[in-house]
Amino acid sequence: MNVDTCIRGRRSCHSYRSKDVPLDVIGEIIEAGTYAPSAGNRQTWHFIVVKDEGKREKLAQLSHDQTWMIDAPVHIVICNDQDELVKWFGEKGTLYGSQNCAVAASLIMMKAEEAGLGSCWVGGFDEQAARELLSIPEHITPEIIITLGYPDRLEREAERRSVHDVTSFETYGKSIADLRLVPLKKHVEKLEKKKNKMVKKGLHTLKGLEGKLLRS
Repeated sequence: MNVDTCIRGRRSCHSYRSKDVPLDVIGEIIEAGTYAPSAGNRQTWHFIVVKDEGKREKLAQLSHDQTWMIDAPVHIVICNDQDELVKWFGEKGTLYGSQNCAVAASLIMMKAEEAGLGSCWVGGFDEQAARELLSIPEHITPEIIITLGYPDRLEREAERRSVHDVTSFETYGKSIADLRLVPLKKHVEKLEKKKNKMVKKGLHTLKGLEGKLLRS
């Protein structure tokens, strides 16, 4: 599965099958998160894997009673060592830590998609209650809960704002009317069609393909 397929195929999953997720699969998914960039390369995230049903029930309760979370066989609580980053960056360290965890969470969800698993980002929960439930030290902040499991069904695809509507050039709000921003999927499909045509014409060598595509 390529990156574009993972990005476009991911959905928030609120319904999971009662099927266990092997520890080696969980490990691979979390490892993907460790490759996220981080402020000063401090890598101050910490991941808590929660499989115990009782704890999952309590996490659902302290997440504004989102009971659907209980059905997810795995919760990954992503934590931030904010004190470590404050030492390096001052007050901004807390913000940088949250940013680090957010990027790691995104990679975890992409890897889960590749592995055929459903996931959902939960950011609204009682941090102090989660800290007490999971024996998290006071200087460590739980930032995000990712629910994980084999999907029973996925939410419908949400309508996305056009890249034209959310992109400016040089200054905020400045657009270029004659610039055509081709969505990645269409661009890839276009290149694939060109490549197939070249192969049919006998231009199947790497040098031939590169030359033709670069000139197209």
